[in-house]
Amino acid sequence: MRRVWGLALAAAAILLAGQLGLFARLGAHPFWSDFTAPALGILVGAAGYCLGLWRRRTGLITMIVLLVAAAAAARFGKQVFAASYAENALAGDFWFFGWIALCGALVALVGLMLDRSVFDRRDA
Repeated sequence: MRRVWGLALAAAAILLAGQLGLFARLGAHPFWSDFTAPALGILVGAAGYCLGLWRRRTGLITMIVLLVAAAAAARFGKQVFAASYAENALAGDFWFFGWIALCGALVALVGLMLDRSVFDRRDA
């Protein structure tokens, strides 16, 4: 049961960051950056967190790669979407799903790091 605390704290931090408008300031659309992208990202992050519990190194590497790829997809999706005056729906999808994947990777990485550093009792 203690394995859930890292994921729960990371999920709460992501939801709080969305509600405070951090993601909108970083480039997400204000309409879906407050709750939609962080909430869907928590679902993606929970899957990555479970992968990290099963295979720690594989989960961490996968989430770091996902974080970089999602940040690139969100950034370039936003640039192309804005340059097309909101006509390019595929670029808008890259922007939206890139932010969902970015939130998910953050949840999984922060949750795994909290689980390893704070909630791991094997060293005590």
